[in-house]
Amino acid sequence: MKPLQFDESLHTGIDDIDDHHRRLYRLANGVLSPTPGRRVNLEKVMVRLRDYTRYHFAAEEFLFDQLDYAGADAHRSWHLRLVDEMDEIARAVAGGGRRREIVGRLHVTMDEWVRLHIQGADQRFVEFLSRQRASRRSLLPTLERLLEAGFDASASMEMSVVYAEGIASPSEARARAAAPAY
Repeated sequence: MKPLQFDESLHTGIDDIDDHHRRLYRLANGVLSPTPGRRVNLEKVMVRLRDYTRYHFAAEEFLFDQLDYAGADAHRSWHLRLVDEMDEIARAVAGGGRRREIVGRLHVTMDEWVRLHIQGADQRFVEFLSRQRASRRSLLPTLERLLEAGFDASASMEMSVVYAEGIASPSEARARAAAPAY
């Protein structure tokens, strides 16, 4: 299947939000358009995608709460629907569903649903941030900050985030969270 493109219409102008979105697309392309000649463990990649999606949403929602974003409830409802869809796809993979149907469903989810979410709900949040005069660079909390704030991450989710963010291990993430800020 043709890989998904993270094109200009998906840029929010907030560097770390765009970085998260690019990672989501990269992970999805690991399922949708694997490297030729390379066997992909569909279940493993789908778990990483689902878990990274949850992490990304937790980071956004943390920011909603910190900034008292009035559109948070509507935005969270989008997140819940996408997490439900990712869970269903992951269950289909784990249950031995047909690869072609799973890949097709994921393609529609990422190319249509996620695209609409980024271009709609995420852009409204970015407009809110602009009115707040927020920095255009780094806004989302790190995994370390989310863990420090009590984010309930499963071991597989931590591993997915560690993998996508390039952190050496979950224990390194916890150590970073526990380290005093200077």
